[in-house]
Amino acid sequence: MTQGVNLKTVLLAPGFEGERCLEYDLVLSDIEACGYRAEFAPIMWYQRPVRRRTQYTTLDDWVADLSHMYEPYDPAETVLAGYSYGAFAALFTAARRPPSELWLFTLSAYLPEDLPYLPSEWLDERGPAMIESFQKADWTGALSAITCKTLLTVGGLEPSLWQRRAQAAHAAIPSSRLRILPGAGHDLGSLPYRIGLVRAITEH
Repeated sequence: MTQGVNLKTVLLAPGFEGERCLEYDLVLSDIEACGYRAEFAPIMWYQRPVRRRTQYTTLDDWVADLSHMYEPYDPAETVLAGYSYGAFAALFTAARRPPSELWLFTLSAYLPEDLPYLPSEWLDERGPAMIESFQKADWTGALSAITCKTLLTVGGLEPSLWQRRAQAAHAAIPSSRLRILPGAGHDLGSLPYRIGLVRAITEH
């Protein structure tokens, strides 16, 4: 890490049901090795009190969690980052209060047009509150509100839907760069994803 220099802080929101663990610690260390401070931004994935593990919170709740952590930071010195569902939280948070940069790693949450094609078992597990939040999400409006420098990544082995979503976001955000990471699946902590991510951040 560079000494004697004011470093930007990266706030990283995890993927769905993600908690602070070795996987995220490795990614945070990778980001710091690229010349940033890095902090884990916890998301409350379950309703409180937890009666059933599948009583999930919603996209609005995730944005509120990330916005609360982001509030004391100077946007000019902050990078908002997120992985998977956390990337959606970062996107919608940045649309409300633009950071200096936005890093979106695999936008894998579902949009209204996706829902008719998802198995009923999947929809039942996520619950009506989460599904309704996806149905109401203004994806186009959020993308159009992003004016900051943006990095988009997606694994080369991830589903084609998520690759198309990254491409659509890239087309909609003028100051964005898209990097498809060779050999990487849907696993931020995997070596192929981490290697590709460091290269993308370094080049950004």
